[in-house]
Amino acid sequence: MTIDVPYPTDLQPWYGPMPTPQAPAMMRMGAPRAVCITPGPGTQYLYTVDGYPSRVYKMTLEGKVLGYFGIAGRMPGETGWTHELACPNENTVFIAEILNWRVQEWTLHPDASQK
Repeated sequence: MTIDVPYPTDLQPWYGPMPTPQAPAMMRMGAPRAVCITPGPGTQYLYTVDGYPSRVYKMTLEGKVLGYFGIAGRMPGETGWTHELACPNENTVFIAEILNWRVQEWTLHPDASQK
């Protein structure tokens, strides 16, 4: 699976060189690094994160991207080589990072973005 969502062309990685088409698959733009699926019953969603630009994507189980958030970095709300995801419900995502040695809990507020 490849996530084909445009990203800013002037974006620079905060760690390591800019990924190229010759880079290992897990380092290429849009390549998933971790995946989780929200529990049922009801509508389930797939969350995944790519290695670059290190965004978290909310998707349908069929692969349609519903939205995305995040960027690589060291600050809260940024990620450093996400290694694992957990999504206990549609609007909560736990992100475990290697470079930052931490786990972040992100709570989504989808209704707030529509106002």
